[in-house]
Amino acid sequence: MKKQTKYILAIIAIFLLQFVFINPLGEFSLNDSWVHTEIAYHLVETGVFRMSPYAGPTFYFPILLAAGLIKIFGMSFSILRISTLFFSLGSLLLFFLFLNKINKKYHLNFILTLLLFFNPIFYNLSFTFLTDISALFLFIASLYFYHQGFDKKQSWYLFVASLLAVLGFYTRQTNILIMLVAGLYSLSTLKKFNFLKIFLAFSLPTIIWLITYILLLQNNLLPQNISSHYINVPIIQLAKNIIWWIFYTSNYLGFLVLPISIAYLLKKPKEKLKNIKLWNFIFWPVIITLIIRQTWHQQFPYIKNIINLYGVGPMQEVLQGNLQPLLHSKILGILSLLFAVSFGTLTYILFFEKTKKYKIKSFNKFIYLNIILYLLPILTLYSFDKYYLPVFVLFLVLLSQKINFKKIYIPLTILLLLIYAIFSISQTKFYLNWNKVRWQMANTAVITYKITNLNQLDAGYEWDGWYTYWLNQEKVKNNLPNQPWWIKHIFINNTADYVVSFSPLPNYQVLQSQKVQGWNPNNNLYLLKR
Repeated sequence: MKKQTKYILAIIAIFLLQFVFINPLGEFSLNDSWVHTEIAYHLVETGVFRMSPYAGPTFYFPILLAAGLIKIFGMSFSILRISTLFFSLGSLLLFFLFLNKINKKYHLNFILTLLLFFNPIFYNLSFTFLTDISALFLFIASLYFYHQGFDKKQSWYLFVASLLAVLGFYTRQTNILIMLVAGLYSLSTLKKFNFLKIFLAFSLPTIIWLITYILLLQNNLLPQNISSHYINVPIIQLAKNIIWWIFYTSNYLGFLVLPISIAYLLKKPKEKLKNIKLWNFIFWPVIITLIIRQTWHQQFPYIKNIINLYGVGPMQEVLQGNLQPLLHSKILGILSLLFAVSFGTLTYILFFEKTKKYKIKSFNKFIYLNIILYLLPILTLYSFDKYYLPVFVLFLVLLSQKINFKKIYIPLTILLLLIYAIFSISQTKFYLNWNKVRWQMANTAVITYKITNLNQLDAGYEWDGWYTYWLNQEKVKNNLPNQPWWIKHIFINNTADYVVSFSPLPNYQVLQSQKVQGWNPNNNLYLLKR
């Protein structure tokens, strides 16, 4: 059996082993996935494609996929979630194969693939029906075929890669950026290709992309909330946003590669201690992180979306009640500094670590161009930590060329990977469990207390969205004080006579409380009545 095949089987085995600890099944929606699930369900039930005014991404591919699954299996959040897990496994396998095309370092590539898998952002999103994982799969597939095309000098690979980028755009807009970069990069390789073939490889997918977009525009089927992340502020404020997000990016990249960077530092530590250049790269990120913590009282997690103070997956932002942080502030401060150390180490490795001259070296220009272009919308828009996923992949590609298995302390790498895995699995498991309990409490309350108007019950952002979004299109504001953002801005008719909450609330009586299984201090949910 080939070494690559053995590792592929190992990745599949580890992927399947996770289900011993975590159950993906449950009839509840997570995060924003209720939006395109509702569109797909309405399409199947009525035959009418009704674009939600709340929609932002150009997620037509996931909607059609969901509609097909609903048509076959009936409406099931579990089936839709499982479909994302297939994209998750596909992303890991394709990423591993891509790395092997570059360097044949099977041991290292296996570690890097697991590092992507157990990253809490990737892991948590794998158990939702959001567009991030399916878009990442299409991004990695485009990356794979573009590499094959430029390496083998065959334009049909470029054509396939560009088609995948167009399909990626109709999953998540930013996926089209890789085709733009590939088009620019191809200008430097025209001598190696037939001009007509390379022109067709990019022009035909572009025509498909534009015609589809124009048809959607003419039929009023484009998302209306597509510009919701734009920053409409003076240029100085935009500049401040860019500076802050450059800093956030450094810390999140340090978080991504921590098991590798720390294991790199502790391999032959005496040599590392004498490396002044290395410590200069580490010193400044640590000092900046410390200053920001002490001056602006900011520390990891800075963005508080998928990775937040209470675990993984949005919690405080989607359900009422008071929450307790998962980790003490001082521990988060230490982690922030560790991630700064890790980022400094990463930059040193990328720019100064000696390596063999692989054929891929010229292709790195393509990788760096993608990093720059994918960071631009992150730096200039209102962003979330999950937007880093393509950037994570690109940095792991660069890292795979700069180190080998012998340059990292393997036992420590495995230990840190195990810690990442335990954190990601346990907190995603809790995230699924509390959402399951939340939906069960809300649905039972509707029956038990004969709630005929669902706008009387606030069970959080996702439940309210799935059951009451279209009931709130008539603007009849309830004028209640201290409303959570989803009632204030979206479900404005909700009177919150009944509330599912993380804690008791003032002016409400507790009707029921229920324990949520899992390691997290916020393991109680309450059904309240005003």
